[in-house]
Amino acid sequence: MKQIVILALLGILLLSGCTNQTQSNATQTALTTVAQPGELRQVELRIEGLWCESCIYGIQSVMNKTPGIQSTEIKITDYVAQTGTAKIVYDQAKIGKRQITKLTEPYPSTIVKDISIK
Repeated sequence: MKQIVILALLGILLLSGCTNQTQSNATQTALTTVAQPGELRQVELRIEGLWCESCIYGIQSVMNKTPGIQSTEIKITDYVAQTGTAKIVYDQAKIGKRQITKLTEPYPSTIVKDISIK
């Protein structure tokens, strides 16, 4: 019984810590927008440090509010290594791929590929 209570408390602490890390992303959503629509592109990112759904939700909520981002798909690919991937469709006239990688902070991300969508 003690083990269940300890595990439950540990889970709550870990989840609350994870949520607090993503709150700083809210200040990064104010990006410059250009009036003319640009080419739609899809960037794929490798994200480090993802280990729970709360991590994913924090990043997605910031990206979905960011001008220029059309869609976001993030998933954990390796729970042990705490890595994930993200596929983001964006308007390159409104936001750049480097700005998108900044939106994943505090989780470091690297660009795996960036392709044009026709």
